[in-house]
Amino acid sequence: MRKLTLALLLSAAALGAQPALADGGYNGHGGR
Repeated sequence: MRKLTLALLLSAAALGAQPALADGGYNGHGGR
């Protein structure tokens, strides 16, 4: 059960990081 929760958190973090990285690449701020 713990592995499933961790996988969900990782997938959510990955989905959240993709647009941030894309914006960072275009804006030149590194997404942070």
